Amino acid sequence: MVALAVVGFYAAAAGTGIVLQVAGGGRSTDLVEGLAFLAAFGLFAGLGAILIARRPGHVMGPLFATIGLLPAIGFPGETYAALRVLEGGATPLWARLLAWPNTFYWYVVLAVMAVYVPLLFPDGHLPSRRWRWVAWPVGVGVIIVCAISAVAESIQLQTRGPEGQALFVVNPFGIAGMPFGEDNPLFDPVGSVIILGAVGAVAAVVVRFRRSHGVERQQFKWFLSPVCLVCVSVTVDALPVPLPTWVSVISDGASLLGFIGLPVSITLAILRFRLYEIDRLINRTVTYALVTATLLVTYAAVVALPGVIIDLRSDVLVAAATLATAAAFVPVRRRVQRVVDRRFNRARYDAARVVDRFGARLRVELDLDGLADDLCGVVASTVQPAHVSLWLARERGR
Repeated sequence: MVALAVVGFYAAAAGTGIVLQVAGGGRSTDLVEGLAFLAAFGLFAGLGAILIARRPGHVMGPLFATIGLLPAIGFPGETYAALRVLEGGATPLWARLLAWPNTFYWYVVLAVMAVYVPLLFPDGHLPSRRWRWVAWPVGVGVIIVCAISAVAESIQLQTRGPEGQALFVVNPFGIAGMPFGEDNPLFDPVGSVIILGAVGAVAAVVVRFRRSHGVERQQFKWFLSPVCLVCVSVTVDALPVPLPTWVSVISDGASLLGFIGLPVSITLAILRFRLYEIDRLINRTVTYALVTATLLVTYAAVVALPGVIIDLRSDVLVAAATLATAAAFVPVRRRVQRVVDRRFNRARYDAARVVDRFGARLRVELDLDGLADDLCGVVASTVQPAHVSLWLARERGR
């Protein structure tokens, strides 16, 4: 029942917000952004409902539901309040009440995602009692930040005006003269406590990962894979060199995939669904990440270094670097795949070497019985079946 209530409430709130946006004049940019916003947080709400239904005692279900429902609560009122402001009319009290969560819910969402999700993964409990000194100060800090933000004099809406300007409405619980949360003198010291809590949560993940084995190690691999995608995307975007369009597209795609993949991977890890397939995903991800990094360094060396050393900038040089990078993709991928297999998928690497050696022997070996024995040995060492047998059809009359 709780899971159905989560899904039903989110669907009702999201549907109301979409109807209000469409009825408010069809501002397509805001509508597209609103749909993307709802889809992202709807994923958290939906997966939270699944975890609540399948793992009733696990804390990650309520945490995911919180991440999804808090934005949905303020979405209809915020949308309607923004429409009334743009029309120049007075914003009714009920709309301002529904928009009120926009003053503080982001702090709750960020604290849950950056601190409590990694701190409580995968079993829903702290690594040990001493980690309470990370969880409790962050909880107190979030309460303080939310409190000072919730009583700000006005509410800044998420929707922007036609010229990109910020929109505001009067806070029904606001105190006259109270600044926004970020401008309050208490925000910086309390925010520092939350940041330290996030650092502590990362330390908890490292400690647990080093101690994990078996199923728990696979769960952490599922958890860390989308996190690594986001880290790689942020690193690429921070490079001080001009990036080709295809690199920016891949980087943005990796960041989006990491954000979407985080709740999905955590849900799969907790439900232990297809748990051991993460090794193959990691293998492919590492391979293409290294290939992309290698080609990016090559491109930067060909395009950027001549400009730095001899002040040479040419469209022909950029085109040549792009063609060279495209031509090098396949051989670089093959070489990197072999290196990654040798490090992360040793069984596959060893099996490939055994098959290659057997293939080379087939070209020179004439003894059929010897080849049959070698074939059984190759199958046993690569596939590792419980039993191996070989049937050979003899010619008639022999």
